[in-house]
Amino acid sequence: MKKTLLSLLALCAGFAVFAQRVEPGTIKPAPSLTRAHATSLMSRNNNLTAAKTTYVNTADTFYLYNNYDSLLFDSSALYAYGVNSPADSGYVFGTNAYGDNGFAEYFYGGYSADTSIDIIGVYSDWGGTVNPNSTNSITFNLWTIDTNLNQLSQNSYLTGLPGSIFASSQAVPLTALNLNNPAAGTLTFFTNPIPNLQSNFFLGYTITYSPIALNGDLIGLRSTPDGTGYGPGGYTIDNQGDTIIFSQNAILNSGQWYDGYEYLYKDVNLSLLPIYFIDPTTSVKGVTRSNLTVFGCAPNPAVNSTNISFSLQQNADVTIQVLDASGRVMTTIQQPGSISGAHVVNVSTEGWAAGNYVYIARTSTGTAIASQLTVIK
Repeated sequence: MKKTLLSLLALCAGFAVFAQRVEPGTIKPAPSLTRAHATSLMSRNNNLTAAKTTYVNTADTFYLYNNYDSLLFDSSALYAYGVNSPADSGYVFGTNAYGDNGFAEYFYGGYSADTSIDIIGVYSDWGGTVNPNSTNSITFNLWTIDTNLNQLSQNSYLTGLPGSIFASSQAVPLTALNLNNPAAGTLTFFTNPIPNLQSNFFLGYTITYSPIALNGDLIGLRSTPDGTGYGPGGYTIDNQGDTIIFSQNAILNSGQWYDGYEYLYKDVNLSLLPIYFIDPTTSVKGVTRSNLTVFGCAPNPAVNSTNISFSLQQNADVTIQVLDASGRVMTTIQQPGSISGAHVVNVSTEGWAAGNYVYIARTSTGTAIASQLTVIK
């Protein structure tokens, strides 16, 4: 089974619930859930039915590779399945011989009503190779949270997997992905942006392909290194004494979502960032992830310069990068040793073409937030 192919890791210390993060061992009131639709994950058949395609005469003994380099917001891990060489049987968070065809990460979206925040797209980091003649494509999606309970054992249940899709991008050809490029990620925008989102959501992508004929399309979404994610998400103890576990990232296979930690025993965060539009004329609380809050930039639209405002709960090094629509880095501003509190960074846009840009603020603690900047002339 796939679980037995990967190393077992201890439960990580970071936990997430729908509306808040809770510390390990903290008991919260039972969520409003029902077992009426509970299904068992214990009966899932993980047997690999699809043979690898590049080493046809070699036994299918899979093991894990971890390729490190330095990319934005710590997208340093690219996990792959291999037999005689890395990734000859695909990537853990991409095309592979198991036929996994969807990957999603949980994001907290319960921002205050006094903050005007729209989700307009996604920034993603990739690795791998693509057949130049490939006709395969991916679609980025936003999913609601499914609150059905899935039984893991006699007294434990999993909930919080992706539910229904409420926003999608147009199909992105695999040949259009920026692969293995530390200076450029992939920017994708939703067909219909989501205004004033006030709920939690999953962000990720789906792909259709044949696992027994990868035909050179070996692509994988990057992630943080193992052991640096939120683990299986959060948990709570309900009034019946059962443990309810909340999913942090999920994998789609044969029409069924599975928890990424339970499915792979990999404790990572996927290299995905929602691209927000933050209106500084109405925003008060901005967008917060862990130690970092971004309040937006002003003026926006900008002509020759703009000011990006953010705050830190704790001291950290901060890097701000601005990318054009193709993912090319326009400027990088380093703010080493930034202290806790409010900060404003001036960004010169003089000489830039009119259009939309994306800026990414990230900290040395691994937190990152992406938002849109418009330049006019």
